[in-house]
Parts: sequence; structure tokens; C-alpha cells
Amino acid sequence: MATLAQIIEACEFRTGFKDSAYRSRWVEFVNKAIREYSRRQPWEGLEDTITLTANGTKYLLLPHYVDTIVHLINKTLRLPVNREGDWDREATAVYVDGTVGSTIAYDKIGTVAALADPTGYLVLQSTHQSDLQAICFNGIAANSGASGTGLADRFSTVSVACTGTSPVTISTLFTRLISVSKVTNSNGDFFVFDAGASMRHVSYINRYESDSHFKRLQLLYVPAAGTLFELRFRYKVPPVVLDEQSPHPSIPFDYLVAETIATHHREREQDQKAALVSNEATRLLEGEAHKETNFDEPYSRIIPQSWIDPDDPDAYGGDW
Repeated sequence: MATLAQIIEACEFRTGFKDSAYRSRWVEFVNKAIREYSRRQPWEGLEDTITLTANGTKYLLLPHYVDTIVHLINKTLRLPVNREGDWDREATAVYVDGTVGSTIAYDKIGTVAALADPTGYLVLQSTHQSDLQAICFNGIAANSGASGTGLADRFSTVSVACTGTSPVTISTLFTRLISVSKVTNSNGDFFVFDAGASMRHVSYINRYESDSHFKRLQLLYVPAAGTLFELRFRYKVPPVVLDEQSPHPSIPFDYLVAETIATHHREREQDQKAALVSNEATRLLEGEAHKETNFDEPYSRIIPQSWIDPDDPDAYGGDW
């Protein structure tokens, strides 16, 4: 499989656009193409299952590497959990009361920055000693001087400089995190701990990602603490950022180049060129899909047909 450097070189050759300052944009476009292929033509191994344990609340937070939910099963009771919604209208009493019972439905309600609301001051730490960049925290902070009033909570934004592997305590007392983000790639991963809850993990930023995010599901009925769920999901594809890195070998090189160039043309508002190259990428993708269908052993085998005597009535049936 071609490396990132070879993919970018092919894109530059086909477009005639070569600018070293544009490399970060090429990297972004290549990763968009990889993400699109994984969404439309997921390869074997992209799907997996994990077991999650309910904590007694109506929410189930998924690991950061989960990209797409395929299905959910109540493993404790051996029942499927289907996706539904509008519970505040369709099951108002159960929804409002937070009734505990056998979970029969879930709904995706977005992405959150933290696994739980902080109960004390937050502590920031990197896994690499050279990480000194700033991390931005946005959220709701307690305003002790206005307790009992409409200003008891306030929105606050704080930028904190990391000191590598040495923990840094954030002076603002957040009660809820809205976002935790950074600007550039780092040498290590960032972890955020809650000092008010025995230093439990609440947020995480991968070295090649810009923010902390966890998909969150809402459950109906609320499961008892300790209830097990089996989640079938597709992995989030890690970004390709280094020249020597290669995308997954299932992704055709020609498709990556075509889809990357199409995004490049759309970025430069060259819509006609973008449409032409995008059609080329679609044809390549359809070809891969048809190839998988035709050669998917043992379901679609291509078997040579032996010679049949056209005058033999037994070969075609008596009415031939």
C-alpha cells in the first residue's frame, strides 16, 4: 500500500499544484477520503464488539474509538435494544420518572467532552514530557459568591499550559465540561482527572486529535447498576499524519487519490473539476463493491460449467 507521502505526491502530480505550505491541507483531505471509504465500504475487521457496564444512570458513554453503532444488546437479560426516540412525548411518565427496568431502547444524543461532571478541581497531564502547549477548557463553572441566584453558574473559558508529565491543577472549579481542545498535534496524549473523585479520568485527547469527545447514548428504561450491554460497532479510523504511514490496505490507491483531489478542487471552489473527479472516485468505489460481491466466497462462487449435450432431455428437463 502507498504511503501518505506517495499519495500526496500523486495528487500534486495530477493537479500540478505543489506547495509545501499546503501539505497540512493535503493530509486533511486524504484522511477525509479514508473516512468516506470506511463509511461506504467498511472492510473486514473494522467492526468489533465490546461489553459495557451500566453505572445506574440513564446514560451509556462509549469509548473514544467508537465511530458507528451497529447494534446494542442487553447482555444481562439477553434482549435486543433498538434505537428509538421522542420519549418525552411517547413515554412521558417513564421518561420523567427515570423508571428502572429492562432496557429496551436507546437513542443517540450527541457527543460530550467528559465521561462525568467534575466534582472537584481538574488536573491536566500529558504522557510525554516535552508537551508544553496550551489546552483550552470550556464549560460551566461554579460562582460561589452568587449561590442561590441566577448567577450561581457561569460559562467559563480557561487556557492552561501543560507541563509535560507533571500534573497541572486548573484553578477554575468547573461543574460541567463543554469542550476540551488543543490546536496542534502533540507528542503524547492528554488526560484530564477529577481531583474531587479520587483522580478518576474524565477527559482524553489523542495526540493526533484536536478535542476530547465521547459518544453518549440515552437508555429506556434506566438499567440497574452493573447491567451488561454488548455493543457492536465500527472503529474510528485513526488519522494518517506521518509520511511513512499507510492507510488500510483495503482502500484502493486510485480511489484515495481521486477523492482527495475532488476535495482539493471543492476547497478552491472549482466545482466542475470537483464533480468530474468525484465521479471517477465513485466509479472506483462501485467497482470495488461489485468485485466484493462477485468474489465473496463461498456465497458467490464462479464455477466452470461442464459441457451439456443440447439434445439430452435429461439435462434440461422433459419439456425442453
